[in-house]
Amino acid sequence: MNGKFKELFAPTIVLLVICLVATGLLTATYQKTKPIIDQKALEAAGSTRNEVLPEGDVFLPMEGITLVEGVTEVYEAENGAGIVCTAAFKGFGGPVEIMVGISADGEITGIKVTNHSETPNLGTKAMTEEHLGQFIGATAITGSSSGEGTKIDVIGGATLSSNAIFDGVAASLLQYGVVNGASYEAPVELTPEEQFAAALAAVLPAGDSFEKVDTALAEGVMEVYKAANGAGFVAYTSGVGYAGEANPLKAVVGIDTNGAVTGVQVLEHQETNGIGTKAMDESYIGQFIGATAITRKASGEGTKIDVISGATFSSVGVYDCVKAAIQQYELTGGAF
Repeated sequence: MNGKFKELFAPTIVLLVICLVATGLLTATYQKTKPIIDQKALEAAGSTRNEVLPEGDVFLPMEGITLVEGVTEVYEAENGAGIVCTAAFKGFGGPVEIMVGISADGEITGIKVTNHSETPNLGTKAMTEEHLGQFIGATAITGSSSGEGTKIDVIGGATLSSNAIFDGVAASLLQYGVVNGASYEAPVELTPEEQFAAALAAVLPAGDSFEKVDTALAEGVMEVYKAANGAGFVAYTSGVGYAGEANPLKAVVGIDTNGAVTGVQVLEHQETNGIGTKAMDESYIGQFIGATAITRKASGEGTKIDVISGATFSSVGVYDCVKAAIQQYELTGGAF
């Protein structure tokens, strides 16, 4: 029996002991090296702050201040040279984190991308000295030729990465204003239910409050909400885009009492950022507004809807969402 026990369980016990010893060694190594790693990270961050705000000397964290959306921390130069903000906004591959130096006079003195997951040689084109150099010396920035501030051009093929950096710099400039006494009201985070209610109101602005109704549903319509004041209804619809039937787009579509589309908003999707999402821009969505019938054919009946080049499947998915809402009006006449 003892021999049988040793044969069966001895290897297991040996492995268990090895695992416990290895775990203990890894834990001890981690505890020993973590302070060193943390110190190296702090030194690197401090070096970057000196890089983006060269006139600064010692940088101290600013505590007790209101952080604007997207800004994660603010350091001030002890000699009064200015501040350095760390901000992060979503790019193509995830958050793009940057440090922005701003002088005491409110001018951008330097920008450095400190962390990102953007595509090499595509998204990273927005991180070159040439692109980031556009911001240097600016006290306000704009993406429009008619806007106020220094005009910042996006990088072709790296729009989302460019936008993430632009948003991070814009947030840092706003943070500079807040640090110097400007008022700022942080955006209110809505619950999923509140977000859905806001979407209903957005696509049917003439409506007041909305109530889900029990009615026959057209194909592609999941739920219907009527406006209490009789302004129309909102259909919660789905359509198949590039992501396929397993991951349909879901949108709310407002329809007034005359059967005309009043608004469209995509709530859920898994389309490709920067490509399929073009079918959710105002330039595409705007084609549907006011239509009582839609078609993709030049010879078809109704408002002709043009697809987005390079985003055909996503365009069709949004089109089908709107088509379903129009068919819901045809099915019930808007009476619930």
